[in-house]
Amino acid sequence: MDGATWFETAELGSGEFVDQVKGIAVSADGIAWALTPNGVASFDGSAWRFWEEGQGFEGTIFFEAIAVDAEGRPWVGYGSGVYTFDGTTWTNIEGADLSQVQAVAVDAGGRVWAGTYSRGVNVWDGSAWATFSREGGQLPSDNVKALAVDGGGRVWVGTEYGLAVFDGSAWTAYHMHTSGLVDNEVVAIGISGAGPALPALTETQPGTLTGTIVRDGDPLPEAFVEVCVEFIGSTFSGDSPCADQPFTKSTTTTADGTFILDGLPVGRYAITMRTPEGKWLRVTDQFSIGVEKATVEEGRTTDLGELDLSES
Repeated sequence: MDGATWFETAELGSGEFVDQVKGIAVSADGIAWALTPNGVASFDGSAWRFWEEGQGFEGTIFFEAIAVDAEGRPWVGYGSGVYTFDGTTWTNIEGADLSQVQAVAVDAGGRVWAGTYSRGVNVWDGSAWATFSREGGQLPSDNVKALAVDGGGRVWVGTEYGLAVFDGSAWTAYHMHTSGLVDNEVVAIGISGAGPALPALTETQPGTLTGTIVRDGDPLPEAFVEVCVEFIGSTFSGDSPCADQPFTKSTTTTADGTFILDGLPVGRYAITMRTPEGKWLRVTDQFSIGVEKATVEEGRTTDLGELDLSES
């Protein structure tokens, strides 16, 4: 938008996917940066430049996120690190915990924050990386989907299971059951100015999740049912699909095939079960590959009804 007219450009590169813009960032001097799956482009108000395989980068790189620092330098996240540009050369900065970088932000001190798919958030201070994670007690989930920095210097981290805010000395996590957050999966963050005052944490009354599992018209007793708060993939580590997740709870079905999971914090839950034959299945209102989460509301029972695994 030039102030009066919207226009579209095709000058973002020469690759097959240059029309799939994945991110935009604008520097203080007005340079616009656009990120595509395999390249980076900039616009100075009159002309576009772009960098891709063979032109600034060696080999094919799959980019995911972009941010610009106070000096106007872009920082671009990819599979195992972050690239930055000094006006002439792209420099690759790798780190041990930079696995599938999904989000990038730069704070007022010039530190670069990189959110990853499974290794938490990593911070580059110009010489070394530091890692904040669920294991370290800083994050509610290691799957970091969004990052933002407000005018007061706080860093906001959107994860698959909750929002974490860092004020420079302490971390605070917010969930649906403690803050009125509308969803525990936070995929994008936008902040105006210094950002809002943070609410006090409040504990809501838990709810219950129930349902009945049948096969070939008959109830399935003693089936192991488990719920957790993040996506359940086709592969997992540990004893069950939910074993390594931030929150999980399990039970077994009764003689009539019914399972009851009470005391669940308000939120949305992925459900899995183990059949008597030892096969794990992902569950909602049907047994399938694509799974939606079941919502548990404050002080209420969510009944999923009859779940038929006859064709599973």
